[in-house]
Amino acid sequence: MPTPAQWRVTIIEESAMRPDPIRAHTFEKCFVSHSQPALLICSDNRRYVVKGAQKQRVLINDQVMGLLGVAMNAPVAPVALVDVPAELIALQSEFRASGMIAGVSHGSLYRSDVSKNREDFAHTMIPENRVGFARLAIMYGWAGVFTDHQFFYHDSDPRQVLSFDHGHFFPGGPNWTIATLRGTGRAIPDNVIVSACGTTAGEIEAAKLGLRAVSDLVIARAVAAPHDHWGILLDERVELATFLAKRRDELLA
Repeated sequence: MPTPAQWRVTIIEESAMRPDPIRAHTFEKCFVSHSQPALLICSDNRRYVVKGAQKQRVLINDQVMGLLGVAMNAPVAPVALVDVPAELIALQSEFRASGMIAGVSHGSLYRSDVSKNREDFAHTMIPENRVGFARLAIMYGWAGVFTDHQFFYHDSDPRQVLSFDHGHFFPGGPNWTIATLRGTGRAIPDNVIVSACGTTAGEIEAAKLGLRAVSDLVIARAVAAPHDHWGILLDERVELATFLAKRRDELLA
């Protein structure tokens, strides 16, 4: 695993190559939830569920785990940086009332074919979900979170599971610090998911194959992705990368 000095160099290099944010240009609606996200059409002609930029630690967690979930082939929604212009907010009273502020925020690709309400464990015996939940058990255990279980399902058969809204991941959730990252025990697959789904040891081992594909460079790229204005310091990025690499290796051991 890289040293802190090596992480710093790689993260700085990856930050300099961070893709430009896509730009929101059309407001569709706001969702009723704690983070009050908005559905926006963006410059890539796709719809994103975008969270307000004032909830910075939530955005960091969402962006990092969204990227890593995709990298390990977990059933998560792709994420992006979305620039929300002030003039777009000004046009909609509902948008202004949501607390959205102008600037670069976190966006999760909208899926019209997925249920709009979070659900508990369901459809756990569908073969696709045996695979999906096993991968989520690895992903949740990797992030060191065992309390924020929320799942969504495709509206039509097969009712495949999808996970997004990862703002409360990592030890301490949206209030994590270097100290909370360092104070976490050894990584194990998420016991809540394993127990609820009856996930077998063989299914867990198969799910680890996706985690093996997540290299140190992929981790560095993910922790470099959150926007600089979200209030994450370089030392915190380094510690988060160290935390993720260490727990990846513990799960694979």
